[in-house]
Amino acid sequence: MNSDGQADSPGAVLQRALDRHARRPVCREGLRRITVDVFLGDTVQVRLEIAQAWHVESGSSISILSVLPSSPFGGTTVLMRERAFAHSPAIWVWPTTATRPVLADQWRCEEHLLGTDFSYDDIRLFTPRMLTAATGAEPDGDGFLIRSAWTYRGRRRVNATGRLDEHGLLVAADLVAEGMHDPFRTLRAEGIVMVDGMATPTMIQVARPAEGFRSVLRLVAMDGSGRSVAVPSTPDRLRDAGAELADAAVGIGTSPW
Repeated sequence: MNSDGQADSPGAVLQRALDRHARRPVCREGLRRITVDVFLGDTVQVRLEIAQAWHVESGSSISILSVLPSSPFGGTTVLMRERAFAHSPAIWVWPTTATRPVLADQWRCEEHLLGTDFSYDDIRLFTPRMLTAATGAEPDGDGFLIRSAWTYRGRRRVNATGRLDEHGLLVAADLVAEGMHDPFRTLRAEGIVMVDGMATPTMIQVARPAEGFRSVLRLVAMDGSGRSVAVPSTPDRLRDAGAELADAAVGIGTSPW
């Protein structure tokens, strides 16, 4: 309702939903350790251990991911540079087998992340594609239901429905190919905790129902108090920063979620 007691226009409701997301507290500097399990049916096919650090300033963020040495793809590092409500971040990937980092095409933001069912878009600090492509919203308890439409991976049109929770986090998203009825991709985030004032899910699951695949991300530990590693703004130091991050991630221990 607006100040005159009248129902808000559809555009005003959508703006309120997006404002909630944009205004949610994000730690200026942070460090976290996660695991990602890739399932086929009920069997874990692959487990990755990943460290992530970030730096936020003036509506933009720089984050790096480092796959820990004990995992498949160990030593691979990723740099993501983004602005709030930008459709895609700039992404550089430096595999261990490469001599320099590779700048990914913008549409690859929705590609599989290191062989999992997650995408780079799922681990952005700021606005996921579901919200930059939002076409409508409606109140839903203490949150909002979101409707979106865009060209997925630059190839096919999708319609999507999702939910923002009371913190402004995207906690659900179902993607349906245009002309179809069942979602080909789903996302669910659960176990929201507050870490240094920042709302963070302790578990996120992405599934591809038709293929029987799903990947589960679990938060192992997080520190948003400002203790972090130097996050490079350009990719030339990415490999050294990734090694430093891998060492620092061990030092934050395990959090009691």
